[in-house]
Amino acid sequence: MEEGCESFIERHRMQPWFLYLAFNGVHTPMHATDGRFARFPEIGDEQRRTYATMMIAMDEAVGQVREKVAESGLERNTLVCFISDK
Repeated sequence: MEEGCESFIERHRMQPWFLYLAFNGVHTPMHATDGRFARFPEIGDEQRRTYATMMIAMDEAVGQVREKVAESGLERNTLVCFISDK
């Protein structure tokens, strides 16, 4: 997750806020970092493996946002909606 999301949550923690994150994963262009790609050696098909790494990247980013919300004490007053077209 970009540092901007964490600092946004911190800056606005005392007032209502809206944060919209749009991920291009798991859409084209298909790309994966070497570190994440290495996490799936059991997937032989390169396209499926890249898809899996993109899913993990998105999952990690959503997790970081949720962690920051919790750290800021905003969990009870925050609604998180996850919408996918897949």
